[in-house]
Amino acid sequence: MVSNVALWMVIVIGVVNILVMVAMVALIFAVKAQVQTLSGRVEPIVSRAESIVTAAQPIVRSAGEVVEQAKVLMTDTKDQVHEIAETSKRTVKDLSHRMQTTGAIVQETVTDPTIQVAGALAGIGKGLSALRHGPRKNGGSGASNGDGAGV
Repeated sequence: MVSNVALWMVIVIGVVNILVMVAMVALIFAVKAQVQTLSGRVEPIVSRAESIVTAAQPIVRSAGEVVEQAKVLMTDTKDQVHEIAETSKRTVKDLSHRMQTTGAIVQETVTDPTIQVAGALAGIGKGLSALRHGPRKNGGSGASNGDGAGV
């Protein structure tokens, strides 16, 4: 009797194993169908992405070249701006020195003599005026014109 029960148990286990295998095969086919559906949807997207990437590659290369050219231009420009700034600084310093020197020369050669000539002319004018009008009578010898300055 034990052998009949064992035989039936082996048969039941075999049938259960076959049913599990059939269920697994059915699941595999269902998964395969889903993968094929998704693959059909993904393939056009991948194709479009590849064409976009292919079209973008020259643009990216061009952008890289433009960036490199801009770097070179900025470096050159920076050097030129620095050189211009240094030249301007020297020029302003030189012009400032020249203006100070010119001011001193004008002071010595024009302004001081002009003041002296103006003083001399004023003195000569007073002297001529005194000669024309004669000595003034201030109660003194006529050496003063009343403003505290001598003739």
